[in-house]
Amino acid sequence: MKQNTKLNYKVNIERIGTLMYSMISCEMFFEFSVLCSYVVTVILSTLLTVNNRGANHLILRRLGVKEWRFWMSNYVFVFLPNLIQLELAAIIWHYTGILPFSGVTLDFAMFIHFLLAVLLSAINVFLSALMRN
Repeated sequence: MKQNTKLNYKVNIERIGTLMYSMISCEMFFEFSVLCSYVVTVILSTLLTVNNRGANHLILRRLGVKEWRFWMSNYVFVFLPNLIQLELAAIIWHYTGILPFSGVTLDFAMFIHFLLAVLLSAINVFLSALMRN
């Protein structure tokens, strides 16, 4: 690092010994499960979008379906599972006391997850449009 960036960086490993025996708050485990849930949602919706983009797009184009109808149906096809999963997660996490979601109202948590489903579906459809088979 010193040769490539001409920066001096010192690592202090003395603190690791004190952190080894400290207790980790159980809320961090729940936050990690929330993060894992979001990652699984992103991966599954990306796979769903790309899978629908492949042979289905070619067949529907040959049948004369307009491009915008295909993309809108692909968006709805990805948006509905994302919406259901994220809204159920917001309800479950709110009532089980997971910290980011139990500190806000249920309506706000569901609204944020609705926006997340809209954004995630739009990004996935856009990325599948960029990918060529």
